[in-house]
Amino acid sequence: MGVPMAEVEPDAGRGIAAFSGDELRRLRIRRLLTQDELAAEAGVSPGEVSHLECGRRRPTVLTLRALCRALKVEADALLNDDPPAPDIPAAVPVAHFNSGGQGTIAS
Repeated sequence: MGVPMAEVEPDAGRGIAAFSGDELRRLRIRRLLTQDELAAEAGVSPGEVSHLECGRRRPTVLTLRALCRALKVEADALLNDDPPAPDIPAAVPVAHFNSGGQGTIAS
């Protein structure tokens, strides 16, 4: 008998892309909790809360669930409505030079 999928932590480096660290901070402050207090209630480290709020890390499903329980909110409260844009580099204009050294920008 294996571990139910809901109990398996995905790669912590990837996490939930739609997570909003700003909302986590706003809800924590609204409930008059310090990062240390929220961390203790959610069963994570204070450093993890800090990384999540600053956007340096995204939570796993289990961490999101624990934060929601500690803050007494649904998961939607900590998720952005719009998923983040994929990591696609912006188009870079290319300069073309003719033999006379005159350049034009191609779009």
